[in-house]
Amino acid sequence: MTNQHCVNKMLFVVAFVFRNMPGDRAPDVFLVKKNPRRANMAWQRDLWNGVGGGVNPGESPYDASKREWREETTIEPNHFQGWRCFAVETGRNYQLYCFRADVAANFLSTDTWPKYNDANEMMAWLNMADMDKHHVLGNLRWMLPLALDPRGFSEPVHYQPMSDISARPTWGYMGESRG
Repeated sequence: MTNQHCVNKMLFVVAFVFRNMPGDRAPDVFLVKKNPRRANMAWQRDLWNGVGGGVNPGESPYDASKREWREETTIEPNHFQGWRCFAVETGRNYQLYCFRADVAANFLSTDTWPKYNDANEMMAWLNMADMDKHHVLGNLRWMLPLALDPRGFSEPVHYQPMSDISARPTWGYMGESRG
């Protein structure tokens, strides 16, 4: 699907790459600690999120997710398995396509993954079991488990947000307020 299907909406993508480590640990997810340059994205500052960005005119969300991954991490997404859209969020003036993929634990050691992206934002593997210890964007608390759902949906889950996440980006963060 190209962005011609959503004429009046801005299109965005976000991608999450998971790895399973040996043992009984929960999977890790590769995230970016946001430090946006644009004022309209300042609400994400210092929150962990997936790798993503905008969809260019004539570009499919699928291609945009791989381009954004490549641009921000310098890692070719063809090293991953199961790159697919698992959810689509439709807001008042935007659509967000959410992608997920898996990587073998031995593909690039932790030391060789990039520590910063092209915008000088920190990137790291975070363990899913420790997600409550990190300041993550609020919707990741349910979005990441959805991405890992073992049922393997044949079509993406479509949803509409009840409110603007930028007004309360850390909702669901137990007992913590962000001043």
